[in-house]
Amino acid sequence: MSRLRDIIRFYDILEDLEVRVGGKRILGECDGRIGWPQRGVYFFFEDGEQRSGSGRGGTV
Repeated sequence: MSRLRDIIRFYDILEDLEVRVGGKRILGECDGRIGWPQRGVYFFFEDGEQRSGSGRGGTV
């Protein structure tokens, strides 16, 4: 696979996950009582920052 295809696939997986969990969480609205997973990787999106060349939507 090419790097570009890998990036597109990565964002597709993130979009699928977003649908499954009911949307992105806003960091400023989160606290220790929302049931964070014991382990995991967290991705942060910057408002207004958009991808180019790998599809539509925000960047990680």
